Amino acid sequence: MTLTEQLHDPSSFHDSNNVGERRLISIPSSWNGYIIDGAPLKGMGYATFRLRIRLPKYGKPKALKLSPISTAHKMWANGELISSDGQVSSEREGSEPKYYAKVVSLEQIDEDLELIVQVSNFMHRRGGYGNRLNSEIVKIY
Repeated sequence: MTLTEQLHDPSSFHDSNNVGERRLISIPSSWNGYIIDGAPLKGMGYATFRLRIRLPKYGKPKALKLSPISTAHKMWANGELISSDGQVSSEREGSEPKYYAKVVSLEQIDEDLELIVQVSNFMHRRGGYGNRLNSEIVKIY
């Protein structure tokens, strides 16, 4: 999954010059401890994740099962907002924590799925997309 230390919406990825520096990160995992500019990240902060999935031609997904994303997020599937919990912000004052596990409907018209996820965390010691205790963050049904 691609990680940027900024908040981008799906249109930002149409031109790669709009996004700036990107890093690869494994999920499920918090961003704690990832080394950026020589220093390990702490739990507080914000980022945008991008995940591109090639789905099999023979089946179409109907839903995504999401584990809690600490502590606020917005998620788009192929440019359509499909999930939002809390208030995502680049600053503590504008953020509002709220995170739940959920299942969201997904309309997929072809075999390419692009997920864009904005995440901010200013309340929990671990931040990022996922929890190390989870065995699976996104499950396509």
